[in-house]
Amino acid sequence: MPLFDATPTNYREVMEIARGGMGSVSLVVRDHGHFERLYARKRLHESSRDDDAMRSMFLDEARIAGLIRHPNVVSVTDVGEDDEGPYLVMDYVDGVSLSRFIQRIRKAGREMPLATALEIVRQIAAGLQAAHELTDPSGERLQVIHRDVSPQNVLLGFDGYARLTDFGIAKALGRSSKTQTGMLKGKFGYMAPEVLRFEDPVPQSDLFSLGVVLYEALTCERLYPSSEGPAAARAILNDPPPDVADAVGDAPDALVELMFSLLAKDPKHRPASAGEVEATLRRILGEVTEDVPPPPLARLLEELCGDERRERAAAIEAARNAKPAGSKRGAWVAAGVAAVALIGAGVAFALVDTTPDAEPVAPPPIAASPEPVEEPEPVVEPDLGVPEETTAEPSTMRRRRPRRRASMNEAIAPMWDWQ
Repeated sequence: MPLFDATPTNYREVMEIARGGMGSVSLVVRDHGHFERLYARKRLHESSRDDDAMRSMFLDEARIAGLIRHPNVVSVTDVGEDDEGPYLVMDYVDGVSLSRFIQRIRKAGREMPLATALEIVRQIAAGLQAAHELTDPSGERLQVIHRDVSPQNVLLGFDGYARLTDFGIAKALGRSSKTQTGMLKGKFGYMAPEVLRFEDPVPQSDLFSLGVVLYEALTCERLYPSSEGPAAARAILNDPPPDVADAVGDAPDALVELMFSLLAKDPKHRPASAGEVEATLRRILGEVTEDVPPPPLARLLEELCGDERRERAAAIEAARNAKPAGSKRGAWVAAGVAAVALIGAGVAFALVDTTPDAEPVAPPPIAASPEPVEEPEPVVEPDLGVPEETTAEPSTMRRRRPRRRASMNEAIAPMWDWQ
């Protein structure tokens, strides 16, 4: 039985840009007279189209993301079903993922400007609040929990907006698909302690993940590397959260306290809402930028990732101009070359499949001195062999303040002095 009314699609496929365990994502163009617009379209794999659980999860994603209208969330703009099965159409984001942005900063040998990290996570907190307070058409709260807040699911647009994406495993009351007992969903290094204990997630579970993302944005380092396996799970469950001031010397006290709160083991000791986190980050931003305005996010992205943006534009143009008529093989070769260039540029699109086994289509050969690659997220076994969690909350611990790192001027100015 179709999920949606079968109607002819009016989207012209440009190229496939990502493929994962659940489905694939293509860049498509919607043509209407002289008006054209790019979108990202997600489909289930052919082998999953008749799987009731997969189709149900796919429909959940459409229901949840399709209701959210917020500048810091990538929304579903259309759903449908054709001869190739059901599909979701999402906003296309001209930008890169936060994980890619961090890679570029590290490659440049620079630090993330404090204000930039705070502004990115502030915007994501705002988008997360929009999801948490989402209501259905009757006004009933849906109680949406994202469950996969991570740098891979944060898209940074060249327009200066940070957007939360991929609600594929989001949890909401009344959803049609159910989580199987004994299964963990999400990225291992960003899961809250209660999720690792197979307890039902709550909105504060997303806030724990947001705290891990904030730490990574501030330091450009993973807090709980997935390569450590069960040891990382034990750290999440038992180790006190790190004092961010040890890694970020100019971290204000309010930021240190916020980090301790976000990473608290007990969800009751975390902030009451994502909106509260957003307000706190806004106040901290006002403090750290009082004397030195931060560089706009759009400008910083252009400085660090502008080359990728230009490569992307050329790749998309090549694929769009490839005409199957007359020389079908040549057209597909041109589209394939464009796809390789696009993936090689580290481009982020809305709704790229971010499941652990997701991989780009036709990846380019590995060049000498490759950029750091993101660690694969391992499958988490139910029995982690972890001891009981500690009961002391980290906010009661003493903090060591290190020597201050470079001032805001010193940290930001070099970003604009490249040759």
